[in-house]
Amino acid sequence: MNQKEYTRLSIHEVKNIVAAISGFSEFIELGFAEGERLKEMSQKVGRLSRNLADFVDRKQLLDELHEKWYEGNRTCFQFADVVEYILKSGKFSGTEGKNIRTEGDFRFEMTSDEYLIRQLLTELTGNALLYTSGGEILFGAEKSKDKLKIWVKNQYTEGFLCPLETLTEPYFRMDKQKSREMGHYGLGLALAKEIAVYLGGTLSLTYEKNLFTAVTEWSL
Repeated sequence: MNQKEYTRLSIHEVKNIVAAISGFSEFIELGFAEGERLKEMSQKVGRLSRNLADFVDRKQLLDELHEKWYEGNRTCFQFADVVEYILKSGKFSGTEGKNIRTEGDFRFEMTSDEYLIRQLLTELTGNALLYTSGGEILFGAEKSKDKLKIWVKNQYTEGFLCPLETLTEPYFRMDKQKSREMGHYGLGLALAKEIAVYLGGTLSLTYEKNLFTAVTEWSL
């Protein structure tokens, strides 16, 4: 994707969110909503506002990583604490019919950019939740002496009509309506890939027998 197309799509996404916020706000301001209807519209304005803030933050991080502007902060932390924070966050808790199962031993200490690790896990898990066809989502990690490997697997029975590498392009979505309804704007795997590269690793995608797997690994 060239810079012109990327810029055009970025502006398009922002305008879509702002237009939706403006529309609901005007409806409320004109007094067309009362009672439960007013409450529902107010909640939509709040949700869309949070989505806009989240989109701007993620796009900024994507751009900083891609342009090599990002200035990280390496600290020592427990990987298990990061996993617990991600899986119990409001974004993933209470997701109907979608259970996240973990495998591996997360009880190890690591020195890295904790913010990027959190964001990486968030993007991989969020993508799996968005496109799973049901059943469990498997989240795992394995640390060797000098390498860390993280994987997320989910069932997806609808198949892919595009090369898997297309999924890491910014703003690419297989189901735009479903993606927007869940607060996703096509940055998940693109951002995960940029984070993996920044950390000195890779992001690989595979699809076999209705099982989609995203794996990232890098040297410590």
